Amino acid sequence: MTPIRDGGHNVLRQIWIDQTTDLPVRYLAERFVDTDVHPYTYAVTVDAQVVDGVLVNVDAHGISRYGPARWRITQISFPPSEPSWVFDQSQWKQHDGQPIPGFAPQ
Repeated sequence: MTPIRDGGHNVLRQIWIDQTTDLPVRYLAERFVDTDVHPYTYAVTVDAQVVDGVLVNVDAHGISRYGPARWRITQISFPPSEPSWVFDQSQWKQHDGQPIPGFAPQ
């Protein structure tokens, strides 16, 4: 894919779609890093999968001017429901540092 405007914000270049679910399972993005000294771009491939009914980016790898980079998420879970304050940004400061009930780290 080629963005028709603002390639720095519209970074997707390829998407692989699962034909049975119509969900993306992999995509290729061109990332832009705007530093004062050496701005640069690099490609990153991201794999996604459905976990508890939620599409999650679980693996990414790419090579930038500084070498290879990779991250992977292996233990994912979601609470059965979220408290209403999670969806109201004005309440976030009141709950700073509080875990989401049912979603405490293990």
